[in-house]
Amino acid sequence: MPQDSKYIVKLAHYDHDANDILNDGTITVNHIAKSMTTENFAELLDNRANNLQSSFERGVKAGKILQSTHRTLQRLVIVELLGVVAGLSDQLYTNARNEVAIATAKKVAALVAEEGLGRFI
Repeated sequence: MPQDSKYIVKLAHYDHDANDILNDGTITVNHIAKSMTTENFAELLDNRANNLQSSFERGVKAGKILQSTHRTLQRLVIVELLGVVAGLSDQLYTNARNEVAIATAKKVAALVAEEGLGRFI
């Protein structure tokens, strides 16, 4: 198992009785990625946002980190994330908390529909 921290997720949970964070071991990012279903991926994004760990700035930072990955993999990441945006864009109802985000998602989805996603190599 790689020792570099970018490849390892430290698993932990909060024990309310002990009032402490307990270590549950580690797992590789690759193992998680290979094991996740689409539903798991959506739940991961939902939980990350719910735990206030999502922001545009973190997304930019992740994008900059991904600049060093293989170009075809970069394309696949972009396509999947645009798919997430498109999926969010077609909801019928919204509220003031996400109105601007959904309007932006609709514009992005329309742009993708118009321009396409390019050729897969």
